[in-house]
Amino acid sequence: MKTRSVNSAAKKLLVMELTTYRKLVRQNRVRPSENKIHKLRIQIQKFLATLEIVASIENKYKLHELRATLAKTKKNTSHLRDLQVQFDFLKHREKKQLRFFKYYLKKRKLKKAKRTKKMLSKVPLGDQAQAVHLLAKNLEASDNQKCRTQAVNKMNGFVHSALQSFESTPWPKNQDKSKSLHAIRRKAKHLFYLGEAQRVIIGKTEVNLDQLKKIQATLGKIQNDQALIRNINKFFKKYNQQGHADVKELKQLTSMNQKKLMSSVGSKLLRQEKWPN
Repeated sequence: MKTRSVNSAAKKLLVMELTTYRKLVRQNRVRPSENKIHKLRIQIQKFLATLEIVASIENKYKLHELRATLAKTKKNTSHLRDLQVQFDFLKHREKKQLRFFKYYLKKRKLKKAKRTKKMLSKVPLGDQAQAVHLLAKNLEASDNQKCRTQAVNKMNGFVHSALQSFESTPWPKNQDKSKSLHAIRRKAKHLFYLGEAQRVIIGKTEVNLDQLKKIQATLGKIQNDQALIRNINKFFKKYNQQGHADVKELKQLTSMNQKKLMSSVGSKLLRQEKWPN
């Protein structure tokens, strides 16, 4: 890294992630569609990973408040995202017994969308932008050849620690261990976005990004199925319809899909003698 400026690359990445994030918040203030909400949640995770990378370079940067507001926005959009995915899964299933459930999901989805729009209207975009631009200015001011090797070493050490944390997470034996699956998926996504940011800033990463992307995407599908089954049970228990053939068929289909996905992603991990390749 003799010629590459770590701080300059980090600054450019920060500004780019901020610009994309602000654009998506504004779009979702108008119409929080499934695609736009999904993109916003991904962008928040990328933005947070970039902030963590920058903090690993120089711990004097105070980013707690900015990171907290981003994490809160992501958390407040999670329920709407779940409802959108579930409704999309069911919208082409026309069996009579499921029509009421789809209507129930649609009402909840519309209600949550209104709350999300209201929440996003209160996101302090100006304060967030000011914090990022101040951080970018500090990065530029402290950039010098002597510090670049130290910055790379700190960043590599930080990402390597995240990699070790992911590798040490125990793999559950079945898809019913929702908390364990959620922990693995969170660490996989976190490591993926850290690796992406590391690659942009220093030109390389030790993280197997392709493998992580496949694993976290598959675990996401399993978790979507779990959330759907929970809502099915909750809704049809209320109307004492758990034993109806259409309901049983949907639950069985979802459960079989989970097992198939679980087997697929589990075998991918077990085939890895060392993480990453």
